[in-house]
Amino acid sequence: MRGKLGRMRLLLALLLAPCLALAQPTRFEVSYTPAASAGPVTGRLVVIVAKAAEPEPRMLVSPSGPAIFGVDVAGLRPGQTVVVDGRASSYPTALDSLPPGDYYVQAVVNVYEKATRADGKTVWVHLNDGTQEFFTIAPGNLYGDVQRVRIGAGAVRVALDKVVPPVARPTDTEWVKHARIRSEKLTTFWGRPIYVNATVLLPSGWAEHPERSYPAVYTLGHSVPFGFSTDSARARATSGRSTRSPAWRRGSTSTAPGAATTFRASSPSASSSRHRTSPTRTR
Repeated sequence: MRGKLGRMRLLLALLLAPCLALAQPTRFEVSYTPAASAGPVTGRLVVIVAKAAEPEPRMLVSPSGPAIFGVDVAGLRPGQTVVVDGRASSYPTALDSLPPGDYYVQAVVNVYEKATRADGKTVWVHLNDGTQEFFTIAPGNLYGDVQRVRIGAGAVRVALDKVVPPVARPTDTEWVKHARIRSEKLTTFWGRPIYVNATVLLPSGWAEHPERSYPAVYTLGHSVPFGFSTDSARARATSGRSTRSPAWRRGSTSTAPGAATTFRASSPSASSSRHRTSPTRTR
C-alpha cells in the first residue's frame, strides 16, 4: 500500500512540475559589462519588450510602441544585477500581464549625472550639450543587443555591453547655418556649461545680398525650420506643395508644417531649439 501511495505521489509531482514551471512570473535580471562603462552608473533602466527583432525595440519606444518597464538604478557597478519584475513601472501593461510566448528584448540605461544647482538642491539628471536627444539614442547611454527570450518561464538574463557614441555636429550648408550659444544664466544655475543650439534657415538671396535686412521668424522646435530640404521629393511630402511653388522659397513663412510657437522680429531669419532637462532624482 505504501509503495502504491509513493508511486502516486511521484506521478502527481511529475504532472504538476510543468504547470509550476509555466506559472513562474517573469523577471529580467539586467547587468552591464565593463565594455559599456567602468561605472558606477546612476540612472533609469528601461527594458523594452517587442514582438519583432527589427527595427531594434529601443527605436520603437513611443505611446503606440512596444511594452516598456523601468526602474531606477543608483551606484550600479559592472556585473551587478538589477531585477525588473512585476513591481516595475510599466507601459502600456504590467510585466505579469504579458501573454506567455517568445519576445525580443532590449535594455537601455539613461545615464544621470550629479548636478549641484544654484538653488542649493543636488539632483541626478541626464544632461546634454543642448542637442535634441531621446534617451534610447542619447550619447553616453548604455544599451545591449536584441535578445530573443521566453516570457512566462521565470528569470531572463539581459546584458548591456554597448554605449551610444557621440553624434557629429551638423555641418553648415549654403542654405542652413548652425549656432551654439553658451547660456550664462543656465550655466550658473546648473553649475556646469549649458548650451542652446540654433538652426538658421537663410532667406533666398542672402548670399548675394548679405548686407540686406530681412524679417525674421523664430520657432521653438527641433531640426531644420519648416521641414526645409534640398531633396525635392522629401520637401513635397513635408509641405504638401510643389517645391517650385513660390511659397516654398527659402525665407517663406507660408508653409510651416509642424511648427510650434512663432515669433517675428526684424533680424536675419532664424529658428532656435532648446532641449529641456527634467531632473528626476532630488535630494
